[in-house]
Amino acid sequence: MRYGLALLSVFWVPLAVAQSAPASTSRESVETARSARVDKALALIKAGQPEAGLAELDQIIRDYEADYAGEKGRIFCASSPEESLQELATHSVANKGRAIAIGTTWCFALWAKGFALIDLDRLDEAVKFLERAVAMWPMRAQFHSELGYTYQMLKRPDDALASYTRAADLAERLEGDARTRALRTAWFGMGFELIELDRLDEAEAILVKCLELTPDDEKVAHELKYVRDQQEARKKKSS
Repeated sequence: MRYGLALLSVFWVPLAVAQSAPASTSRESVETARSARVDKALALIKAGQPEAGLAELDQIIRDYEADYAGEKGRIFCASSPEESLQELATHSVANKGRAIAIGTTWCFALWAKGFALIDLDRLDEAVKFLERAVAMWPMRAQFHSELGYTYQMLKRPDDALASYTRAADLAERLEGDARTRALRTAWFGMGFELIELDRLDEAEAILVKCLELTPDDEKVAHELKYVRDQQEARKKKSS
């Protein structure tokens, strides 16, 4: 059920919030350079060189950790001022103290490292970086689906289902093709895990929705047929 890696154009979004990183006058240029390095790492991973991509990503992650080493508040990623304000409001309601909104590059670096580790079949390591990416950028549907996939590979169906369900909730807020792609990934993942949990009626319902969303999707159609065949077999057995 692997979905393809798309090269990402990550960028820095200046936000009017507290920061403890280097001076703001040079911050945007630093982020632009690091964003380009993440793109380079992703290109290496896509080209079948995950080790080389990891080396690049490790340095980027170390740079961020050094930048914010003295920060005691919660650091999170946001792709827009609106997303930043929403997350800050959620954090404030939880009454958890200081929070600092930054751009997205650090979170993409964590996610990309998890992706590379999956390609290297180092799943126990991958899940830790994907969990960090999700914790720092909880509004990113893609990260929740990638974490769900990793839980799936680790045979943790309850955790996988929870991650895919959260991804679906976030995907509903997107628009256009981005919404379709994110929902398809999340709903298909949910269907797969519901089958693993032997919740066939729920699996059928979510896969029907998924097929309505992407009618020509053979993988979804195949999975739905499998569920219905299992349901029919059980009916015959019980009659």
